[in-house]
Amino acid sequence: MSAVTVDLLDSMLSPTPGQPASEALYRSIPLPNRVRELTSLLGQLNGSNNNANNVVANNNAGRIMLAAVLLRRDISTLAGAETMTGLPPSASMALMGEVAEPLMALFTNQQQQQQQQSRRQIGHCIAELCGSLSVVSGEHGREWMTSVLGRLEPGCVAMDTMYLRLLTDIAERSPVTLWSTVSSNTADPFSSLFCGQIASLEQLEASMGALCAVGIAYEKAKRVADNSGGKTNEVEKALLAQFPESCTSVNSNSPPAHLGKRFLPTMLE
Repeated sequence: MSAVTVDLLDSMLSPTPGQPASEALYRSIPLPNRVRELTSLLGQLNGSNNNANNVVANNNAGRIMLAAVLLRRDISTLAGAETMTGLPPSASMALMGEVAEPLMALFTNQQQQQQQQSRRQIGHCIAELCGSLSVVSGEHGREWMTSVLGRLEPGCVAMDTMYLRLLTDIAERSPVTLWSTVSSNTADPFSSLFCGQIASLEQLEASMGALCAVGIAYEKAKRVADNSGGKTNEVEKALLAQFPESCTSVNSNSPPAHLGKRFLPTMLE
């Protein structure tokens, strides 16, 4: 029987005086169970919204928000040391791999397209998953990143702002892994993600935000490579990449410069 239930979420959203602390109860559930059950519950709540009335949909919105926030926090924890998670790295990696596809399917499901806030929160979980997987295993992080980018491409081309914002989140969360998916002889990397036709200010904002985030990610990845001294410690790389980028100039021959030259004029027409 699942320990992470709608009733538990409701009690966390509206604590009752005199009742056991819901947060403490939640934390008493083993980490792997929490991750699996939250992922499953997100699917159930999103599915029940399809035929729900406004009252149920509004109630579910708060539950989905909380479930996604809790899941994102637990996914971040999975990138920690075994002393923190109680799991060896191989088990953490397997668990993240287990929930990766269900989360991606939830985000891309056409029936969820109108539930923008839900998709946004699930997107945050996917971006966190990219970061945590990369810390635990650089190789598996690259594989997952490549898969995610492939799944994002149709939505980005269609100028779905949720896809573009997820791309922004991923670039900010995992800049090193994002650019590690690009081989040295690739011409115009990521250009396929920005070739859609902009039809609204919201799309313009989202596409320019994603383009700038990808460019800044390149500068961060380059800085990490320059400062790592050949080290391959993924944790150190991830930490270095989180420092704000202070570069104020861009090499005119760099990949992000080519991206900007190709797409910014069209975006600003």
